[in-house]
Amino acid sequence: PRKELCSLEALLEEALDVHPMSSAQGQDARALTSQQALRAVLRSKGFCWIDSEPLKKNVWSHAGKTLSVKPESWWWSVLNDEQLKFKTTYPGEDAEYQTVRREKWHQAVGDRRQELVFIGGPQMVEAELVALLDSCLLTDDEYAEFCSTTQTLRVPDDDFQVTSLLRSLGASNEELKANTEEEKRKKRQDREE
Repeated sequence: PRKELCSLEALLEEALDVHPMSSAQGQDARALTSQQALRAVLRSKGFCWIDSEPLKKNVWSHAGKTLSVKPESWWWSVLNDEQLKFKTTYPGEDAEYQTVRREKWHQAVGDRRQELVFIGGPQMVEAELVALLDSCLLTDDEYAEFCSTTQTLRVPDDDFQVTSLLRSLGASNEELKANTEEEKRKKRQDREE
């Protein structure tokens, strides 16, 4: 079975271990093979689940010699009920969530996965790219350890409250603190009523 989690840092380094060779010349040959696999790629894009950012979907964007992988949003499957309710109130988000649940959901990992597209010239060899990317995936033992160490991670609630919106609009720390105090006062008042 294919593993669904890749370590970006390992893209080229672990690719060198696909066909173990003990000599420096062997390592150079593996590095050359990895470079050849990538050289024919003109553009690649998509999103991925990486071990260094396990709760966020990372957007992969590559053109020419420029590659960026940046965290974009929380995976649907890591949100608690209140966070999910908050996120799906945004226009279009509920439809996206329902589509993902229907078409992409995996019982064990939810919506966390890799979806990458590679566009290249006639020298691009799919099998070489697949081998290179597969070499980045965690082994079964690494994946078990990853699951064990990340099982208690949770999305912070403050990303799904007014404070998060104010922060994204450039509010100062003083303004955020005042808003947090006002939210607490309103919650106390609601409980008392």
